[in-house]
Amino acid sequence: MPPYAISQGFMNLNILFTLAFAVTTFLVSFISYKVYKLTYRKELKLFSFAFLSFAFAYILQLILGIVLKYKLETVVRAKFRTVVPFITASTFSHEILFSVGLILLVYMTYKTRSKQLFGLLLGLVLIPILFNPMSIHVFHIISSFMLMFLVLFYYRNYRAHKNLKTKLVLIAFVFLLISNFTFIFAARQGLFFILGRSLELIAYVCVLVNLRLLRK
Repeated sequence: MPPYAISQGFMNLNILFTLAFAVTTFLVSFISYKVYKLTYRKELKLFSFAFLSFAFAYILQLILGIVLKYKLETVVRAKFRTVVPFITASTFSHEILFSVGLILLVYMTYKTRSKQLFGLLLGLVLIPILFNPMSIHVFHIISSFMLMFLVLFYYRNYRAHKNLKTKLVLIAFVFLLISNFTFIFAARQGLFFILGRSLELIAYVCVLVNLRLLRK
């Protein structure tokens, strides 16, 4: 069964949301990398890779949404005996890729090249997700914790440099934190899922606008 309580009426809306996220996060990654090539600021390179990981995570989620919406079980069964392993594999892959993106963002805030630190963050985040049967809840709890850290980092950055660009980034990560937290309750109530998706879209648009301003 799907990890969230989404009615059939919300399926099309969810697919549109996920498609928008995939496109937006890919654009953020692309623009970040172009700005990195102009400035050679390491944090922009990591920022680009983080959002590329988000984009791949949403692409997998988009495929899963299409399968659930149109019940393409005959196609899935060509590779899997039932549709359940496909849902599990897709959900886990999304969680891993999204977590890697958040880890890259947290790692970026340390301004270090330590591979040991990056490996430590990977292990601390991914192991609980992979070995917990209720991984979707563990995933959102761990993601919320990392997002709280990022919100604090960008709040301090905004306090040090009060301008539109730093404000947009702060707003984006605050909305990402709130949206991720609402997904903890989305397994039982679909309206929380739609609320989370809406806040998520606003967050990514804020990041995209900020990068456009930064590029100019």
